[in-house]
Amino acid sequence: MQILHSCRVALAPRTALVALLSALAGACGGGGGGDPAAPAVELRMADATVAEGSGGGTSARALAVTLTAASDSAVTVDWATVNGTAVAPGDYTAASGTLSIPAGETAGTINLRVAGDVLDEADEVLQVALSNAANADLPDDSATITIRDDDGTVTPSLSIGDASVTEGNAGSQVVTLTVTL
Repeated sequence: MQILHSCRVALAPRTALVALLSALAGACGGGGGGDPAAPAVELRMADATVAEGSGGGTSARALAVTLTAASDSAVTVDWATVNGTAVAPGDYTAASGTLSIPAGETAGTINLRVAGDVLDEADEVLQVALSNAANADLPDDSATITIRDDDGTVTPSLSIGDASVTEGNAGSQVVTLTVTL
């Protein structure tokens, strides 16, 4: 028998066989168990576009957070909204929290409350920042959310009402015109 690799492992008294094998594998470069070819679970949140809405008040818009694979453990991630050209509280409700995706599941939802209005304006953006992920890698820590203006362009109209006056032989006459915008 030829020895290809040797290593030393220091063990505390009464170490169980499983701990011994795990320590040996880790100390000798084996990684301590598990499938080294298994891909890491990644947490992802794609950029999204949501409708602004109208009529005042706020309405919830669901934003998906997904995992690249189901995890054997619950996955948690902290999140918070960050102003961009969309500014809280006029365009959306600022919020933060912790999203938990149960073990075996591959998706969760963050609810963003968007303020509706009837103003014709440019689309606006904000960020949802992700941090402190547990049991998953976080390769991208933010998503851009575009609030799409859905009010359309209002073309103003101007009208002048009809008026009549009786012509006289002398002096001037007052005519009242009604202008409506």
